[in-house]
Amino acid sequence: MLEPSPPCNTDPAWYADDPTDPSGAEAMLVTPIPGEGITWDQKASEHPELIAFAASHWLGCYRRLQPLPEGYDSTRRALHQLAFFAVAPKRHSSTGKIGLRYTHLGFGTPFFGADEQIRVEGGVIVRQQGASVASEEATTVARACELLEIPYRQSWFERLRDPLEPAGETTALVVSPAAAVAIEDWFGFGASVLEQVRRTEGAPEVGRLQLWPEHFDLGFEMGSGSQRATYGASPGDDRHPEPYLYVARWEASDRSNPFWNDPTFNGASLSYRILLESDDQHIAARDFYEHAYRLLG
Repeated sequence: MLEPSPPCNTDPAWYADDPTDPSGAEAMLVTPIPGEGITWDQKASEHPELIAFAASHWLGCYRRLQPLPEGYDSTRRALHQLAFFAVAPKRHSSTGKIGLRYTHLGFGTPFFGADEQIRVEGGVIVRQQGASVASEEATTVARACELLEIPYRQSWFERLRDPLEPAGETTALVVSPAAAVAIEDWFGFGASVLEQVRRTEGAPEVGRLQLWPEHFDLGFEMGSGSQRATYGASPGDDRHPEPYLYVARWEASDRSNPFWNDPTFNGASLSYRILLESDDQHIAARDFYEHAYRLLG
């Protein structure tokens, strides 16, 4: 599964499972990763009733990304506020970790503490504690913090280099349902591609895929020394009005190579527009990451 389904993990290095790690499996897996078991595409070809489930969870039978709806930018900013000022602090209060992840219909924490998970599904905050589930439409960040039983603060995680500017305690969060679906689809698409890239044969020092609340993007690190880079998928930011895939080098890029094309950071990006124009969006995304990996040596 690309979304967290097992109970909380007590490994202090992560306090989270690795959703696509096949090690330790005692039975044949149904997996989104080719070569590590039966893929969801294969399983769905035998059992057509699974097609809708696999597509909805971005496990296989992949849907195409669609043009962005109206209200996308304001929705992205509102969900970013929830991620940074409410969801991540709630996980941090229990584990000292801030990393989030893609979850079905949105994003959220891994399970933590007493079998607890916080999710954002569309514009709804969901708090699951064991078999008990409470949910509420997101109105303000302060109200979300109240639901999660943590204080509202305008400053979290001072060690981060670029914390998000707070919207304010009483500022209404504007979430368009259609735009929230587009963001969930972007994170699902990004997770489905990046989890495959993580399995690059022979790649050294591969990190785990996380949704970082300060940037509100998916990413993981791979490679050692001058080869090390972050491979990620952003839903957009102040300098990129639409989603984009990226490879951010940890050492200086050779700007004489046109592949390293993004003027706003040290690396390369692939725009949402190019993905929309691609015959096969997953292949286009994997080709982008694989080309970057080859260039890095």
